[in-house]
Amino acid sequence: MKKLNPIIRGQANYFRVGVASKIFNSLDHWLYEKQKMYAKRTHRNKSDSWRKAKYWGNLNLDRPFERWVFGNKQTGAYILKFAWFKIERHIQVTR
Repeated sequence: MKKLNPIIRGQANYFRVGVASKIFNSLDHWLYEKQKMYAKRTHRNKSDSWRKAKYWGNLNLDRPFERWVFGNKQTGAYILKFAWFKIERHIQVTR
């Protein structure tokens, strides 16, 4: 998480000036699939509901309705989502 969050933050801040909401959603889905594979690889003999209870939950206190945040519930560390970054549109210049 310490290595991944700065990369996510940097890429999201760089690309948020464009039309990026669909791309951000697809990147969040791709990240979710990778997180799911990590949890399954780490705990092969545990059920899906056990893995969900261990890794996913409401970890970002700034977003109380986000229940699918991947992280460590003991430390409170979590992985950022691309969709949390606000997209900034360019102001159209008139002549």
